[in-house]
Amino acid sequence: GAERVFLAMAKAWPDSPILTTVFNPSTTYPEFADHDVRTSPLQRIPLLRRHFRAGLPLYPWAFRRMGPVDADVVVSSSTSFAHGIRSRGCHIAYTHSPPRWLWEAEGYSARAARSRLARPLFAWLRLRDHEATSEPHLILANSRFTAGKIHDIYGRWPDVLPPPVRARPAADGVDDYFLVISRLLPYKRIDIAIAAAGELGARLVVVGKGPEGPRLRAMAGPGVEFREHVPDDELDRLYARCIALVMPGKEDLGLVPIEANSAGRPAVCWARGGALETVVPGRTGILVEDPSASALAEGMASARRRAWDTAVLRAHAGLWSEEAFVSRLRRLVEDFPGWCRRCGGTGLGPDPLRSLLERHGQGHLVLPEPAEGRAT
Repeated sequence: GAERVFLAMAKAWPDSPILTTVFNPSTTYPEFADHDVRTSPLQRIPLLRRHFRAGLPLYPWAFRRMGPVDADVVVSSSTSFAHGIRSRGCHIAYTHSPPRWLWEAEGYSARAARSRLARPLFAWLRLRDHEATSEPHLILANSRFTAGKIHDIYGRWPDVLPPPVRARPAADGVDDYFLVISRLLPYKRIDIAIAAAGELGARLVVVGKGPEGPRLRAMAGPGVEFREHVPDDELDRLYARCIALVMPGKEDLGLVPIEANSAGRPAVCWARGGALETVVPGRTGILVEDPSASALAEGMASARRRAWDTAVLRAHAGLWSEEAFVSRLRRLVEDFPGWCRRCGGTGLGPDPLRSLLERHGQGHLVLPEPAEGRAT
């Protein structure tokens, strides 16, 4: 998801160089190959191009080593440490989330969180991550939920710019499966979706890979199908013909429910985190209050029984269009440096993106108010 958002940023400024610590073209979107990608010295370590997590202690240093960037404006897209890059000009940081593996380690990787060796390393990396947050002149978040986490951890209130979602084509009919699209990590709670499908006697297709893969395959029944590498055209078909997209974990935003809506299909999500901002209960999906397999199975059964309005679903997904995202981001990058207090401007108040868009008569992206977390 974060890579796709960054690809939209790169399309907005196709002639601008991309700076990153390590780049492996074979494991990301092929469109990045059309850009001027510049890497850190860590690129020379083959192991890191295959297993990027092995270099975690080195990434804060690598991003510092790449600056200060001699540019009027730097736009960073960060899930870990990229917001710490130094710039001679204005720095606008799109922060997808404070790194879960660092600040919510119990949910991300319980084994790492319990490791005696990891504790001092995590403490040092948290300090580096917190220091890095002083670099950006403006921080953007992808949701209200993420904005709250950024404030709680870093002490800074970001502006909210919802990310772009790739529109998927709809289909005429629906098949007999539910769909999960996710990295296979503990906090994603894919095990609950597998157990729920078993209770319901339903077919489940799981698209994704990750360290939880072997455990999830071992617990899965014959109705669960795992797929790792799925081309976009096949993913389009899976979205368009599923009964519903299932997202059982708490996400900072969660792009896949909106992608499912764009294909005319609903989403069944745990009523926590970003799902409260992206799912309209009863209109675009089902919110499940209890994070249990039985409750999720009930939500999935409800989604299967209902008749969903494809036009309503697709109109809802249109609020997260790439065109709207790029337009608003470009306006912010063009105008904000002239107002930025740290750059000598007079400031724009606590909501600079909204202020700039209103000055130019564009209006702000109005999203549904967050749901209250009730199952529907």
